[in-house]
Parts: sequence; C-alpha cells; structure tokens
Amino acid sequence: NKNSISKYVSDSFWKMPITKDMNFQLILGECLKRNVKLIIPTRDQELLFWSKFKNKFKKNGITVSVSPIKTIKICNDKYLFSKFGEKNDLPFITSRLLINEISRRHYVVKERYGSGSNLIALKLCKKDAIKYAKKIKYPIFQPFIKGKEISIDAWFDKKSKLIGLSLRKRLIVKDGESQITKTFRNNIIERKFKKIFSHFDFCGPVVFQAIIVKKNVYIIECNPRFGGATTASINIGLDIFYWTIKESLGISSNEFK
Repeated sequence: NKNSISKYVSDSFWKMPITKDMNFQLILGECLKRNVKLIIPTRDQELLFWSKFKNKFKKNGITVSVSPIKTIKICNDKYLFSKFGEKNDLPFITSRLLINEISRRHYVVKERYGSGSNLIALKLCKKDAIKYAKKIKYPIFQPFIKGKEISIDAWFDKKSKLIGLSLRKRLIVKDGESQITKTFRNNIIERKFKKIFSHFDFCGPVVFQAIIVKKNVYIIECNPRFGGATTASINIGLDIFYWTIKESLGISSNEFK
C-alpha cells in the first residue's frame, strides 16, 4: 500500500553527512544499516576520506574501490604531482607556485588541489596570469602546451595490477570536462602509460589527462577515480564496474578475462 511504499522510500534515501573524520562512525553505521557492500567514490574532495578509512570499512564487510592514501595525496595536489613526475623522470607538465619559475610565452593557471576544471584559465600572457591567480585560493602556474588532448582510463585490482586501459580523444572540452569523446588505439601511447602506471600504487578506476604533441606525451594530471566520460571506455570493454563488483565478491582478477 501507499503507506508502506512511502516508508520504504524514506528509509532508503539518506542525506549522507560531509566525509570528514568525525563523521566516520555515522557513515559506517548508515552503510551497515542499508547493507552496503561496495562503495565507488567519484568526487576528488572525498577520496582522502574513503582511502583513510578503507581498511575499517573492509573489516565491516564493505569494499571501497579507492587507491592508497599516499597515491591520493600525490594526485590530488597538482604541485606534488608535478614534483613526483620530475623525481621519477616522467613526462609531466611542470607546475610551479611562482610564475617566475617558468619561462613561457603563455601560461595556464589553475587551482592546486582537486579537479583541474576548477577555475582553470588557459593561454594567458604573464601579466594576465598573475592577475587571474589572485582569484584563486591556491593557484599554480603551468606552461601552455598546444596539442591534442586525450584521456586515459584504466582499472587496477587490489594488488595494483593493471587489468585494462583505454585511450580517448577529448574532441570537445568544457570547463575541463569532456563533452564529446572518442576512443582509439595506439600501441606506442599505451606502452608509455603502462610504464608511467608502474610508478604508482593504484587501486580501482583511474583517469589520466594528457596532451599529445607529435610523438611526445605530456601528462596534465591524474584523477584516481571514475571519470564522467569513462562510460565511453566501458562501451568498448573496459568493464570497470563489473570488475569492481567481481573483485568485491572475492573473485580473483585473473579470472576476469
């Protein structure tokens, strides 16, 4: 009847509190109440929380598909991400806190933390870059590189083993997000990214953004989570959700293909 349906709906929908440490017990309790068995984080701002409490959720029978906290901290901070690339001789685009440490005709200015689409400004002269940076709480400066933008979707099992990857052309980009994307294959680029992946401890879905200039690859950033346009990769066989569910059920990734 209508009353039982109304009660079911009200009991099922729950406005989750902010993912802060002080709310862990409340979030865990509500997840257990709803018999949640798997969590796949999708927001940059929440990744540290889910990673920090991943093992505690696991002890309560809940799998969280997220990379280790060390990896999250590197990827969520574009300045640290750039430094990590320099340390490991990886083709990452340089990020600096001071514009005078970069000598280019044009610059990119963006927020240091989280998604690169936040308050990003492209191809600014030095004067305008300095002016725009004042609008951002934690600005970083990067050299502007003109080329073809691509995304790299990948999925890793709980042992950080790469299970699959897919390349996508970012045909139309708005506010840093792909509006129209197209998958493609390129063995050379795929091999390069497999080498890059080996420097990280990933778990679950990952999205890299890069620029291709002739035969050179320049890595912009990495979002260690499911991406908004990753569905295009799923359609060609990068079965991220299916693999995540199977692994949460205790099935070895060796049996996925």
